[in-house]
Amino acid sequence: MAHVKAGSSSAHQKANVSGKRRGLKVNQGQYVNGGQILVKQTGIVYKAGMNTMISRDSSVMSRVAGIVQFTYLRRPNGVRTVVNVWPKQEVKVVKVERKTVAKKVAKAVSKKTATKKVSA
Repeated sequence: MAHVKAGSSSAHQKANVSGKRRGLKVNQGQYVNGGQILVKQTGIVYKAGMNTMISRDSSVMSRVAGIVQFTYLRRPNGVRTVVNVWPKQEVKVVKVERKTVAKKVAKAVSKKTATKKVSA
């Protein structure tokens, strides 16, 4: 009498599969380096914001060294989380009073435009 083993029994043997270690890799307020992975994901759950980019496997990476910040965008279909990285130089300037920040930014902009005019 011919006897055939059940086709699905071999599939049950492969149940021990390790996790893919997806999710957030850093928290808000942490310092990161350029090129560091911030979020591992499949599909775009977390969107890339300032100074971040989405890699081929949909993970969010930092372009520059700085501090991580999460912001939330309200959309008609729900809330979207955006990952931003503020560069280290800007973070130091923010700790000063607003008036001095505005003056420093104005000086920096005028210096950049002045150097562009000279080089042109």
